[in-house]
Amino acid sequence: DATWLADEVVALGYDVTEPELPLVAVDLPDTTFEALRDAGWKLSRTGAGEARVVCMPHVTREALRAFLADLDRIRT
Repeated sequence: DATWLADEVVALGYDVTEPELPLVAVDLPDTTFEALRDAGWKLSRTGAGEARVVCMPHVTREALRAFLADLDRIRT
């Protein structure tokens, strides 16, 4: 699911680090990062400052689609 999420985030126009683990690192503006956290998403940053989304086994596509919808809504 990390690869799927990375592809979907790229489709929204963001740069991502190609996932090697079940996580996606997304280069988000600070305002977008904070807005996602304010919306209830538990995000942290990588050492390089990218938003880190961990796709644990219990994370469903439905949850990832909800994240993408919020990311798209916040962007516009």
